Amino acid sequence: MKNPLKNSVFCILFLLLFSCEKENPAATRIHGVVYNINSSDPVAGAMVLIAGNSNSIYDELDSIETDEMGRFALSYDSRRYRNLFTFQAFSPNHAPWYSKDGSIDWPNFVNAGFKGQRDIYIIPRSWLRIRAVKVSNATSLFINPIWDRFPVATGAPDITFLWAAPGNQELVLPCFREYDFDSIVGFRNPITYYAPAYDTVDVLVEW
Repeated sequence: MKNPLKNSVFCILFLLLFSCEKENPAATRIHGVVYNINSSDPVAGAMVLIAGNSNSIYDELDSIETDEMGRFALSYDSRRYRNLFTFQAFSPNHAPWYSKDGSIDWPNFVNAGFKGQRDIYIIPRSWLRIRAVKVSNATSLFINPIWDRFPVATGAPDITFLWAAPGNQELVLPCFREYDFDSIVGFRNPITYYAPAYDTVDVLVEW
């Protein structure tokens, strides 16, 4: 006569062993919330990406938009990358803002075996509307911001352009006049401005 208890125990052990061997290596590994760094409010609709890091070469593995509470959950395949994974959040109204024309800054690292919660804090975005007006005999103007914008050079007598910038903080805007090809004369007092989040600040640069 068969022992039903013995059979049940055997079935449970078999299922446990089978599930361990077949564990999905790309199961959810990282979950968390994307927050506004200034207010700690959750950021809905942010894009969160995760990449495998192999000798500083990043392969994007998974991405997801945060829900209305700023929550996200990401997966990665631990068989492909044995060392580090890294992840980042992007939002149109926060810095960093994702651009296909530029490389992604991946500041959030976890080891291959990590599984758990990691929250992300991003900076609210502002806009800087710069009007550059020529008032000297300089040949050109260079504006070299200290955040993640490319420098701008212009010789136009009157030009206006719009830059995105990290908000709710004071930033310095170094500007340089070029009089000839051999010398660049810097402004004595670089422009310092404070840009509130989600707002546009007008700056006049006279060169």
